[in-house]
Amino acid sequence: MGITIEDGALEALFEATGGHAFLYRHLASAVVNELPVDTFHREIKKPLVLRTINTWRRQVAGNMREMLDHVRRYYPDESYLLQILMEEPESFAVVADDVPLALGHLISLGLVQEVDNSYELTPVLQLI
Repeated sequence: MGITIEDGALEALFEATGGHAFLYRHLASAVVNELPVDTFHREIKKPLVLRTINTWRRQVAGNMREMLDHVRRYYPDESYLLQILMEEPESFAVVADDVPLALGHLISLGLVQEVDNSYELTPVLQLI
């Protein structure tokens, strides 16, 4: 695409999306749409990412809601784990040990992450 991205912009993209591949790419695309098209060297810088985030969040909030609704409808164990992590995070690890497959699924979906031997919701869920 002929676009360069400064390190600060990469960090801002990662922080806003939690590194979730689809969301990272979607946000990067929204930022690219803000770049001028009539210049030879186009570069994404951190301030542009930060200015684009709020509009982008409103655009993807519906998609994230649908994703959570899908989890709630078709994956009861995963849904239960999410509820525990949101309401009683101190109890999560004990409950999650009983359903390791569900925990793995939530991690692979990018909804839960392991940080310092504990679990937390990813920034993705803040988009709702």
